[in-house]
Amino acid sequence: FGTIQRPPMNYALLERILGQVAEARDVVISFAGLGDPLRHPELPTFIRMAKQAGVRAVHVRTELLAPMGAIEAMVAAGVDVVSVELHAACAGTYRATMGFDRYEDALANVRRLLELRRAAGGADVDLFGLPFVVRTVQPVLQDTELELEEAAMSLGANRWQIFWRVIFPAILPALSTGFAMALARGIGEYGSVIFIAGNMPMISEITPLVIIGKLEQYDIAGAAAVASVMLLISFLMLLLINGLQSWQRARAQAPA
Repeated sequence: FGTIQRPPMNYALLERILGQVAEARDVVISFAGLGDPLRHPELPTFIRMAKQAGVRAVHVRTELLAPMGAIEAMVAAGVDVVSVELHAACAGTYRATMGFDRYEDALANVRRLLELRRAAGGADVDLFGLPFVVRTVQPVLQDTELELEEAAMSLGANRWQIFWRVIFPAILPALSTGFAMALARGIGEYGSVIFIAGNMPMISEITPLVIIGKLEQYDIAGAAAVASVMLLISFLMLLLINGLQSWQRARAQAPA
C-alpha cells in the first residue's frame, strides 16, 4: 500500500488549518496521528495558537512517555482533553506489545498528569448533568412569591434564615428531582465520557470503559451483564424521579 509521507506540524500549516475553521462553531482540534505529539517541541505553542484562534477545545492523544517537562508545558498551555494510549493493562502485556518496558513510567506520568490537571482546576468535574438541575429549579425560583421573603424579613429573619426556612423548602423537591435526573444521566452516559475519562483502576475507571474492555476481549456476556446493571440502576432512578415529581405536585396542590 505504500508509505505515508507526512511532514511534521509547523506554524504555517497550523495557521492555514486554523484559518479554515475560524468561522465554524464548536471546533475541536486533535493533535494525534503518526508519532506522539508530546515529542514535538512546539506543541505548547500550537495549543496556545489554537486557543487564541477561538477553538472550543484542544485534544492531545499521547502515549505519555515524554519527559515530565513536556507534560507540564502541555498542561500549562491550556490543553482541554488528554487521551492516554496505555496499550495494556499490565506490565507483561505492555512489554510484549510495545517492545520495551516502560509501563510503570507511563502510569507514573498519568498520576502526575492528574495532579497537574487538578492543580490547574481543569479536571474531574462533570457538568453534563448540570442543565437538568437548572431546568427543574429555575421555574420554582421564578414562581416563588417575593412576599414570603419580605414577610420573613419583617419578622426579623436574616438572609440565612430566609434561605433555609423559606426558599430552600420550596426548591427542595425540584432540587432533588434535578439531582436524580443528573445522576441517571451520568449512569446511563456512554458515548461522550469514554473520550475524556481515564482508565486507572479504582481511580478514573468508569463503567463504559469496563464494557469496552470486555468487548475487546470478546467477553460479550460480561459486557452485557455490566450494561444490564447500568440499565437497572437507570430504571430505578427513573422511578425515584417520578416519585419525587409526584411529591412535588402534591406539595404544590396542598392547602396552605
